[in-house]
Amino acid sequence: DASWKFSPAKRWGTFPSVSAAWRISEEPFFKTFTGDGRVLNDLKLRASYGQLGDDNVRPNNADLDPFAYNPGYSYNTGVGIMSGITTVAARDRGIAHDRISWLTAKVTDIGLDFGLLNNKITGTLDYFRRNRDGLPAVKNDVFVPSELGYALPQENLERDAVIGGEGSLTYNGNVRGVRFTLGGNVSYARGRFIQ
Repeated sequence: DASWKFSPAKRWGTFPSVSAAWRISEEPFFKTFTGDGRVLNDLKLRASYGQLGDDNVRPNNADLDPFAYNPGYSYNTGVGIMSGITTVAARDRGIAHDRISWLTAKVTDIGLDFGLLNNKITGTLDYFRRNRDGLPAVKNDVFVPSELGYALPQENLERDAVIGGEGSLTYNGNVRGVRFTLGGNVSYARGRFIQ
């Protein structure tokens, strides 16, 4: 993918993904093990990994201006009066945001789907992990004098992770010709910054 928000050297990103599943309940050994399948009739193991690119990187919690990676001046930023004539002002844009690029999320999911009692009861169990790389931050090992008038621009320096799990269970019933479904799920996730 490409984004106009970033400098030409950091404009492009590649974000592959892959997934696979194994329906264990279709294997001969599973049918031998479970007999007629009246209790456990469906079992599938699945896994996926993918990278997602996000160009909505917001340095200092503000949207990137178009062409913020170019140095120069911002025009029409105010009005001044010089010799009695109103003049539109311009100001230095500061240090260019040429070190910002894609925020990348690497997501892993491992899951198990099952069906019991001829799919009267179905459920899923999932483990997931999302690592984000490229969160904007300012380098803290470089000193910029305050007399300069602006600070260093943010770069893609920080990372975080979210790890968790989820489970769901559904009951499919039929009472006097009226079909109904009852279901519930529970999930747990914990996030942290990575040094």
